[in-house]
Amino acid sequence: MSPSGAGRWTAVAALALLLLVPMPPTRADATPGTDDGYTLSLVSPPNFNALAPYVYNYHGSAYPALDFAGKYAGDLIYIDTSDRMDWFDPNNGSSGDISGPLTLLYQTTPANSGPEDQLDNEFLLDTPSPVALLIGNLTTSPGPLTVETVDLANGTISLVTTPVEFENDVQADYNGDGTVVVFNATNIGGEPTYFVNMYNHTSWYAGLNIGIAANNIYWIPALRSFVDVQGIMVTQYSVDGTSIAQAGRVWFNNSAVHSITGVNGAVYDAATGKIAFWDATNAGWYYLVVGSSGGRITPAGSYAYFSNEIIYTERYCYTSPYVWSVDSPAPSLVGPTQLFSPFNNSTEPAPNVLGRQYGSGGNSNFLFENPNSTASILSLNASLVDRDSLRSGSFVWATTAPPPVPPTNSTGSVGSSIPWDGTVWWYGGSIAACWGGGTLAFVWWKRHPRPDPPR
Repeated sequence: MSPSGAGRWTAVAALALLLLVPMPPTRADATPGTDDGYTLSLVSPPNFNALAPYVYNYHGSAYPALDFAGKYAGDLIYIDTSDRMDWFDPNNGSSGDISGPLTLLYQTTPANSGPEDQLDNEFLLDTPSPVALLIGNLTTSPGPLTVETVDLANGTISLVTTPVEFENDVQADYNGDGTVVVFNATNIGGEPTYFVNMYNHTSWYAGLNIGIAANNIYWIPALRSFVDVQGIMVTQYSVDGTSIAQAGRVWFNNSAVHSITGVNGAVYDAATGKIAFWDATNAGWYYLVVGSSGGRITPAGSYAYFSNEIIYTERYCYTSPYVWSVDSPAPSLVGPTQLFSPFNNSTEPAPNVLGRQYGSGGNSNFLFENPNSTASILSLNASLVDRDSLRSGSFVWATTAPPPVPPTNSTGSVGSSIPWDGTVWWYGGSIAACWGGGTLAFVWWKRHPRPDPPR
């Protein structure tokens, strides 16, 4: 969802932020409806805080996250007007506190102010662990990056200021064991990768500089690795708890692809070990499907193809049989919402939760879906509940049970319906050897802006 995410493509008109007014913990008086098997209703978390001075995205407003792990799975997580982290059940309107007041972090500074550097939301839920992660600065002045975690199980708050300067391409991920990995892709202090222990508040250099474009690198828990997508080059970095090391690399080659302007992913198929990513290229929307074996990415089982679908994903590792997408042949960014399998290009109908109609799409939806299921999603498409617009803190709740069943050929095999196009190369070996092999790729692909994808 970055995707989610720094480096967005095309800004769209921002939603006008209304004066925050405490909302009752009940559904608004919308008439629920149904669309393609989904029940639609309007929900408003009580005392929702837009956090306008702190967040840095196209709308200047924070958003709730749909939790998918632990005791609040299926609930909305958000920060209230008392700066506490709260939960809200969109099905029955109940809510409550998770934590005490947080130290809110600023996500923009004079050195971090371009549209390509937006962080989307005040906090992220981008790990299977029940932990919320906040990143930013303690002030609006340039300075070191601060990371803050909230344990959703018990409300424990931990705050650590890191050695990394908060500049343009910065990304932080909680990797499930009390450790936050911080990637820094700026010219200040090089491009070091740091580990931060949220329990004892220590930080250390991870032993490797990774030239990332923020939000183009994804934590894949099943592999205990980050997978970095730089154009047609996909690199795996394994994490052992105290350090990070390169574990493998797969290249894709297609004679029609000359330039790449966006990357999004990642979708993981546990049955096959395959990982799918989306590239925006001069030749169209290009899907890279990377095989893996024994915890390492491999050219065996890897393939690529062109599609009309633009996946709608944040910086999660998605494991659902389908992901949300927009049917929009390149270069158009507008089209109806679909449920889409990036492993075999199959689709299922869905309500238009992602379409750009009525201000609902195009960098408007952040962190609104469950990466493990398409059974529910939040939307900003007011037309789904017969409205022209939504007030700040109100969202359309779309839910279905059970989710659609994927077709029998959804395991990622290359068949006549998906013409495999291009050559897959693999480069392994030591870090030094792989880094040398990647230098040319960085010249070609590094710093491509990341639409997460244009939404």
